[in-house]
Amino acid sequence: MARATNPDALRGFGILLVAAIHGFAYLDLPTTGGWAAPWFLVHQIAVPIFFLADGWIFASRHRIGMGTAEGGRMLAASARRLMVPWALFSLLYLATRLAGERAGVLGGATVLPDGVASLPLALWRGAAAGHLYSLPALLLVLGWRGVIEPFFPPAEIGVEPLLAAATGLGFAAIGWALAEQEASPRAWTTALAAGVGCAIAAVAIEGRGQELAGQAAYLLLAWTAARALSGNVLHRAAAWLGQRTMQIYLLHAPIIIKLTCDILRHAHVPAPAALLAAVAVAVAVSLAVAAVLQRIGLAWVWGAGRRA
Repeated sequence: MARATNPDALRGFGILLVAAIHGFAYLDLPTTGGWAAPWFLVHQIAVPIFFLADGWIFASRHRIGMGTAEGGRMLAASARRLMVPWALFSLLYLATRLAGERAGVLGGATVLPDGVASLPLALWRGAAAGHLYSLPALLLVLGWRGVIEPFFPPAEIGVEPLLAAATGLGFAAIGWALAEQEASPRAWTTALAAGVGCAIAAVAIEGRGQELAGQAAYLLLAWTAARALSGNVLHRAAAWLGQRTMQIYLLHAPIIIKLTCDILRHAHVPAPAALLAAVAVAVAVSLAVAAVLQRIGLAWVWGAGRRA
């Protein structure tokens, strides 16, 4: 089966937004005033895009319902793809953080306040590299869809609390729905109309509802753009980047992008240019490091060669 490029293009866009989130933090950029709109866009959809892409891919490959055995095999493959790099890089960054604390070069709260007893929770919650949380979260979403959900058919009356609580699952569900309608000539126009409708709703409501409506709007519009630009040079570039998001995701933060931002701050680069430069440099350096690791036979740490 040929690899679907539209989810890859979304991932390519998403990884730039993920890097931008860290750029905001390490450059100490404000999230109010003139920066409020770009910050809202960046931090509201960066990670949900990956849930959307995974849901899209899953539904595209499994249009016919799978049995428990097939679901188990799918979940095992996803666990290898997501949890092996999560475990390795969580340990790596945690060890680096602890070494920095011991050497007195890193301040702030200690990542192991209760000693070794804090280790499991520190790893699970990404105390030294918070961005890694989405890898086990993606696995939990896939576990629900492929293994658990078949035992809980949709209720005729009421709402399943587990489904309602899983925000990430909601974004993946958008991907599943779009994949089912992908062959329809009306799919992208329908998604566009829905995205505009969600955007209008985001303006009209407040609080968490506003955030969810905004997220849904941006995701639908991003999917529409991926469909509309299919074959375009920008689409191909984003898809190329999207096929390398795991490497970038694991390598760019917290070390590479923090060093990049420190250099840009000391050079007094204007904030907008600094943010763009931080994202570009962090992504480029991460890809370069990944290439070196691949040449020395360490590409397995991010699951190189595994389809996803």
